[in-house]
Amino acid sequence: MRTECWGADWFDERPGGFADAAPGRYFYDDEQTYAEYELDVSDDGTITFGISYVKVNDIVTMLAALERALATQRLG
Repeated sequence: MRTECWGADWFDERPGGFADAAPGRYFYDDEQTYAEYELDVSDDGTITFGISYVKVNDIVTMLAALERALATQRLG
């Protein structure tokens, strides 16, 4: 498995986001919030996502966004 560093473009700015990411492990350290993210993209396109050292307000926002995305996916 390949290991790479990635930046904020993987979240929003990359055209295909993680849907187009090659299988491998990706890391992101946010220098402003000190949060650490680790994503394992598997061959079948699923992702295991780990978050460390995130402030409560930030994780609440992230979890709400993930819940909305899941609800949208279930509808359509």
